[in-house]
Amino acid sequence: MPSTLRINLASKDANSYIENSIDDVLNTSFGVVSSVVFAAAVERAISWPTTGETILYARFPKGGTSYTVKVSETSGGVGWTFTVPVGTGPFPLVLGKPAGTTFYVTPSIGTTAAILYL
Repeated sequence: MPSTLRINLASKDANSYIENSIDDVLNTSFGVVSSVVFAAAVERAISWPTTGETILYARFPKGGTSYTVKVSETSGGVGWTFTVPVGTGPFPLVLGKPAGTTFYVTPSIGTTAAILYL
């Protein structure tokens, strides 16, 4: 089923005036939702669906302490790492489809992420 993903971002200055903004609507296909449970410091392979999805939107939960999440396209690969800050609510992540059919995620703590493939 065709679908769209709208991304609306804005940055504000010290006076709360919007300095820059992005408002994009991306055409996507289908939609697969999953909830993935991660163990602390354990690499987990995530297989990309094979039904035409090209974008991943993940929501990692914030909590009382910050934590890091490493994402790579190869097992044990260098990849890149981001930090989920302290707070409440979700921390969003948007990724494009990797070259292969699998990517690897390693959070520094045990957590559950909601993942939507579009």
